[in-house]
Amino acid sequence: MSAATRIPASLADLAIPVDELAPYHRNPRTGDLDSITESLSTHGQYRPIVVNRGTLTGRPNEILAGNHTFKSS
Repeated sequence: MSAATRIPASLADLAIPVDELAPYHRNPRTGDLDSITESLSTHGQYRPIVVNRGTLTGRPNEILAGNHTFKSS
């Protein structure tokens, strides 16, 4: 089953391709990418990456939550 088929129909219009995402430009957090990658490999991803469309900021598809998940994928 592809990722797109796991998105509920009611949310499909909100989905953004991963290659169109940009990390938050001022993310103060650092993370253990190796541990996050291992966890994603073992357990999968169950929380969505939250993105700002950029309408007001001028930074389209900027990740607000899930920057390290994005970097680990």
